[in-house]
Amino acid sequence: MSKDVSGRCVMIHVKDCADTAEGNEMSYKTVLAPMITEKTVRVVADAALAVAGAAKGHVIGRHIRQEQYIYPGAIDGAGAGLSLGDIQASLEASAVAMAKAQKGIFEEACDAAGAHQVPLKEAGRKSGLTAAWSESRGLVPAGMARAARVADLAVTALPDKRHHGVELDVIESLLMASGKPVLLVPRSGLKALPKRVLVGWDGSRAAARALEAALPILHAATDVTLVTIKQTETGTPTLEDAESYLRLHGIEAASRIVDQPKGGVAKTLLTEAETSESDLLVLGGYSHSRFEEKLFGGVTRHVLNHADRAVLMAH
Repeated sequence: MSKDVSGRCVMIHVKDCADTAEGNEMSYKTVLAPMITEKTVRVVADAALAVAGAAKGHVIGRHIRQEQYIYPGAIDGAGAGLSLGDIQASLEASAVAMAKAQKGIFEEACDAAGAHQVPLKEAGRKSGLTAAWSESRGLVPAGMARAARVADLAVTALPDKRHHGVELDVIESLLMASGKPVLLVPRSGLKALPKRVLVGWDGSRAAARALEAALPILHAATDVTLVTIKQTETGTPTLEDAESYLRLHGIEAASRIVDQPKGGVAKTLLTEAETSESDLLVLGGYSHSRFEEKLFGGVTRHVLNHADRAVLMAH
């Protein structure tokens, strides 16, 4: 019982409050799907639609046409004899064709998922899963990171193990410059939310960000396991602290400590994920600087290069 502004007694229904709180549980309502290469457009679109579909959310298929700069001194070989304008026009035509092809694949994926394709400004006004295509010009990695800042999650494919190219640049930019988590899916595809999840925990800021970002998936999972390699650093939250955090969110998780890792932290995490038949690995990304990881190797780099299952990262 309480009083309104007029002083009258009003009844507050506890159940209604509980239902409202439950309905406000974190979910991925807006998912960014970076459209980078034709090889992975369908894989990324399907995964993003599956994740957003669980919350009847919205998927943004984002394509950025890389700016092309041609310098006269760089024209040789096949380009010899052509004017700078001719080469520029040819590159522009190829870029337009690629964007059109990717948009077609994205729209096919939306139709298959039953997503209503609506203009971006109308997202949220129509019930059920919705999607929109968004296209612009600029620098791809930086542009994707900026676009992800107004999404709950970015979904992209694990990089090609032989030719990283722009894919790895986009992943790093999303992790370091968007402020949002990134779900990396196998190039073979991901059709539904993962059900068996392994969470790497070391008490770091990045691990905490990743754990929080994974909550919508952990709520829907049938099996959640927290694993720490050796021990967390003194003064940082322990494995038990992480268990308690999840329990307060209504998630029961098993946990274990690997005292003697074989082959380093990253390799051990991937082995643990394989042994436990987990279909998602959750961990903090780039706890050390990217320069250090490129120079000396690191957990993030190793996982990106060797993972064979979905990975959710946050920085």
